Amino acid sequence: ADADATPEEATKLKESADIEEAKPLYEEYMRLRKENNIDTPMDFDCFLRRLQRNAAKIKATYKCDNVTFHVHVSDGNVVLKPKIEKKKSA
Repeated sequence: ADADATPEEATKLKESADIEEAKPLYEEYMRLRKENNIDTPMDFDCFLRRLQRNAAKIKATYKCDNVTFHVHVSDGNVVLKPKIEKKKSA
């Protein structure tokens, strides 16, 4: 399902300022996957779509302003851990 992007998602991906921030995260994610013998291929666009979808879900669920992700290895699995930044009161 992640391999197929809607035209709207594709446009959003190309225009997103988050792309530059996601590149180092993707590189670390893929490096750790290789170190942990996880050979399932994932291209950058697929990674970015997953990141954006997860961030949107987390923002809606926790009503937060921003979500950042960090790569984490747990029991030989490479995962993205979200860090939630709550809305600031005025």
